[in-house]
Amino acid sequence: MGTTGLGVLTDAVIFANQYDFTSDVNEVALDAEAGELDGTNFGSGGWKELVGGTKSHTAKLNTFYNASGAEPAITALHAAGSTLLTVASVGTQGTVAYFARGLEGKYSLPGGKVGDLASIAAELAGDSPEGLLRGQIIAPKTTSGSSSNVVGVQLGAVGATQRIYSAVHVFSASGTTPSLTVKLRSSTTQGGTYTDRITHTAFTAAGAELASLAGAVTDTWWRVEWTITGTTPSFTFAAVAAIR
Repeated sequence: MGTTGLGVLTDAVIFANQYDFTSDVNEVALDAEAGELDGTNFGSGGWKELVGGTKSHTAKLNTFYNASGAEPAITALHAAGSTLLTVASVGTQGTVAYFARGLEGKYSLPGGKVGDLASIAAELAGDSPEGLLRGQIIAPKTTSGSSSNVVGVQLGAVGATQRIYSAVHVFSASGTTPSLTVKLRSSTTQGGTYTDRITHTAFTAAGAELASLAGAVTDTWWRVEWTITGTTPSFTFAAVAAIR
């Protein structure tokens, strides 16, 4: 039996708000479920009929204990609503990425036995109406000190009943009065003329934002462009997008 197409996780990326947990996390799980409502009736022929109810999702992370890395980040996110989490198997442009906003309702204190690396487990439960989104990395993690853009990715068209979602993680900002404005733009072809669709709030420090726009948009190619201003500014950031 062949195994072509099966994924092996060796260099996954995990972002939570302005924190990059890629070098701390060694286990991640995303779970989505819908309530099973029993709609069985006398016409069901003796078979149970189920109807999908309320949907929910959770994310679980296991990280190594690092007093100057993962640990203070996880404690800072505790009980902070709408933490933006992005997970992808690799960090390259075009890779399938899952992202969502959630509440880190609980985490475990460092634990283990003699000789083991201390670890921390954290759990985020979805707390926003868009739920768990499946999209692509549009701009891989990059550091930039000037305005620029990435090449287009063929994400697809946005139907009249759909929305395009754009998420940005800003991991660091430096310089004097630095400012970063990220736009998600679309075009009919990869090298064509791009139109503004979503303009994120300007970042002057590390942070994250999720924004969306209602369809319809017939363009199928999408790219991120950014404007950076300030004196010797520098930003490290990444962006993902999804249609649903």
